[in-house]
Amino acid sequence: MNAANRQYTRWLTLLGTIITQFALGSVYTWSLFNSSLSAKLDETGKPGGVFIRPVKPRPGALFIRGR
Repeated sequence: MNAANRQYTRWLTLLGTIITQFALGSVYTWSLFNSSLSAKLDETGKPGGVFIRPVKPRPGALFIRGR
């Protein structure tokens, strides 16, 4: 393994580590804030209520926007 290849592999490892840390951190943060968000939005009994609410499709939304 030459020096250039070793340097390239080192940066790829660093980038992969940072991406993994962000992914794990977002799951951990979601688990911390999920209960308080559910209580505030009064959606305690619904599965995935706080998460699905912003991303679920609304009937007619695509028709109105023309896409």
